[in-house]
Amino acid sequence: MLLHDDTEVLPGWLEALVRAADEVREAGAIGSRLLNLTARSRQRGPVLWRDGRVSAVGLNEAGDGPAFQERRIVDTCGTASMLVRAATWDAVGGLEERLFPAYYVDVDLCMKVRRQGESRCTSRALGSSIDDRG
Repeated sequence: MLLHDDTEVLPGWLEALVRAADEVREAGAIGSRLLNLTARSRQRGPVLWRDGRVSAVGLNEAGDGPAFQERRIVDTCGTASMLVRAATWDAVGGLEERLFPAYYVDVDLCMKVRRQGESRCTSRALGSSIDDRG
């Protein structure tokens, strides 16, 4: 379980992650729905482009809107609140220490998960957390 120190979890967040892991067996990493302090979406699953850029899908949309009520396969999940299966973590070697304290550690982890045979995708859970970076 990865959780940033500035993330405020909401009731049911962990149960939603575990439920998603149980229901989507092929998902090696499951990320929470991330909201900002005004309950707007931080993102709905970023798109990772071939040139390495990341686009935040759903940025600043209503966090309780219909698009956020479903689980979906995404390119990457943020480490602000991410559950990674223990077997997947071990198989991919966890987080890349050379990327600390910079960004993209989450993208790197999810790309390693996607390359891993049995754990080839990531999925969003319905549980919520607040990431106060705005």
